[in-house]
Amino acid sequence: AAEVIGNQVDVLMAAVQGVQETIVLTSVSVWSQLLPPKDFFQNRMLKIKQGEMCSFDTVLSFLNENGYQRTDVVMESGEYAVRGGILDVFAAGMGEPVRLDFFGDEVDSIRTFDAVTQRTLAKIDAFCIKPNRLFFLDDKTQQRFRSRYRDLFGEVRDDDIYQAVSEGRYVQGMEHYLPLFYEKMVHLTDYFSDAVFTFDAQFYQSFSAREAQIEDYYQARLQAMNDRNMAQTAYYPIPKELFFIDKNQSDSLISSFNSLIFTPFQDVGAKDQGARMGRDFVDVRVKNDRDIFEAVADFIRTSDKKVIVTACTGGAGQRILAQLKEKNLFLFEADTWESANTHAPSLFICPFTSGFQTNDFIVITETDMFGERIQRTVRKKRAENFIQDISALSVGDLVVHTVHGIGQFAGLVPLQLNGAAHDCLCILYADNDKLFVPVENADVLSRYGSGEVALDRMGSHSFENKKERVKKDLFAMADKLLDIASQRLLNKTDRILAPHGLYQEFCARFPYAETEDQLRTIQEIETDLAKGTPMDRLVCGDVGFGKTEVAMRAAFLAVLSGKQVVIVAPTTLLARQHAQNFVERFKGFPVRIDSLSRLVSATRSKQIKKELEQGTLDIVVGTHAVLSKNIKFKNLGLVIVDEEQHFGVAHKERLKELKTGVHVLTLTATPIPRTLQLSLSGVRELSVIATPPVDRLAVKTYVMPFDAVVIKEAI
Repeated sequence: AAEVIGNQVDVLMAAVQGVQETIVLTSVSVWSQLLPPKDFFQNRMLKIKQGEMCSFDTVLSFLNENGYQRTDVVMESGEYAVRGGILDVFAAGMGEPVRLDFFGDEVDSIRTFDAVTQRTLAKIDAFCIKPNRLFFLDDKTQQRFRSRYRDLFGEVRDDDIYQAVSEGRYVQGMEHYLPLFYEKMVHLTDYFSDAVFTFDAQFYQSFSAREAQIEDYYQARLQAMNDRNMAQTAYYPIPKELFFIDKNQSDSLISSFNSLIFTPFQDVGAKDQGARMGRDFVDVRVKNDRDIFEAVADFIRTSDKKVIVTACTGGAGQRILAQLKEKNLFLFEADTWESANTHAPSLFICPFTSGFQTNDFIVITETDMFGERIQRTVRKKRAENFIQDISALSVGDLVVHTVHGIGQFAGLVPLQLNGAAHDCLCILYADNDKLFVPVENADVLSRYGSGEVALDRMGSHSFENKKERVKKDLFAMADKLLDIASQRLLNKTDRILAPHGLYQEFCARFPYAETEDQLRTIQEIETDLAKGTPMDRLVCGDVGFGKTEVAMRAAFLAVLSGKQVVIVAPTTLLARQHAQNFVERFKGFPVRIDSLSRLVSATRSKQIKKELEQGTLDIVVGTHAVLSKNIKFKNLGLVIVDEEQHFGVAHKERLKELKTGVHVLTLTATPIPRTLQLSLSGVRELSVIATPPVDRLAVKTYVMPFDAVVIKEAI
């Protein structure tokens, strides 16, 4: 990707320029590959300062020679756009694009701007344009590429990249042939010859896996190239030794430079002088027959080494101190590591994830005592980004102004207000009237749903009349809905409360940080369960946004209150997946879970139905098989329905029977219109999980020539 290459160029140019006190984080993939020689980056930078003379044509020429692509609107690294005397550039290694305003050959102003909204962010005095490629297509490199390409593959005339290089064009995929542009490639260590290289404990395993992956890809390309029955591949593979180093070369480089290699902890029984695994109280947690703090206190009293207990936060540390104090064990509260080591046994606030021991002391962490946990940071609630919504508008879209009514979006217009440039949204109304809305006041606008509609007239009462008619219709609808809602509220059910202790431990074992929407939805469900009236809540969220974890916590609360839980999925595959996830998530807790579908034998199904009727089975996951009328529950408290839109009419009628007097939680990514209408109108409660989890990658689509090897790899 252009952004990745731009960041690589930025780091390598900094190394060539001798930037001191730099920490470079890289991967095994970069360590294993070769890079362009250092002289490639010499004198390859154009510095532009406000107020200085710089020819517009000189800048354009530099951009074209250094691999930048001209577009209508700058969105990604490596792009530039020209509009009169304004030049937008997304330079390699920069976080935001830059807008240059020329007055003749003088740089009048330099401003950074948001690539999504195209709105100005800040003024800057200067910036540097660096290459956006790891090679250049001049006469010398073109000739070298063509010659070496023919030496490797013969006279190949049907290769798109070969033709592009011959014509001096940059196309996607050229980086695969990078070694053919140079006489000799160099390693990362050539750029950082005076550095200290630090390697993770998993480096050697990762390097071996990377080496095997390279060999596998290379052999697949060779086979595709030599197999006449196979469809033509997109490119021909160059020998891997031209682009990558092997294990022997890697080991030689590591031994030639100042290297620090991390090693994992040794076994507890190891007698060396290094650190070893500490004391994990997993046996106490699993057996659940002994108080964990009592076990920790006994261990500290009998230990022949200094013991340091660590907690991730001050609050957690105080809870540990209080619990151990009840066991007549007092810890010294240390504020430095030296103090903790001197006054052991002690408590030290430090976010260690696992304990360890040396010949002198042993460290016990929160994880050792309570199991896996997530250290959560409290984030401020995200403010609504109206500019982000406006960026989704296209010229011609219909919008609604809170005062003036329906108009047509005509684009973003810069206006001079009080001597300063100001971005405004231009809205067209009837009689070609125009309304300019400053971007900071964009919250007065919203998108119009769909369909053809006449534009409102500014200053008339037409929009007010429309709102009055809609209000009357809404009041009529509300009368019907209030009757339905009141009947539902008259039903009573047992209250399900969130107890302290076991539920908090279950939540802490969630191996990811919850999103804001997840936490809000969980809180809403906990409130619903504690009301004493049947819950009927719809949780709407995209795939992978965490709806299942929300359902698991609701199920855990129901089981803790002595209730049975049914999870209904539309397909056997999804039911099986849910059953596996629930079993894994509830591992270590006194909860019995089983599944019921056509994959379960008749004998086992009969046994499961018997256990449900007797109340010995807490959670059952299944398809429409769990909706059978011959299944009886001893104390059903919660029904969780996944993807309700896939169930037929008969199944939905059975669901209605099950719903009587029990809590219902419906999960969906695409709710059916009636379900969504009931939720939006308030008959059913609605929770929307719209925030993607941290580091969730969006789906990207690439258009490329047909390549049999890529298709095989994808499958």
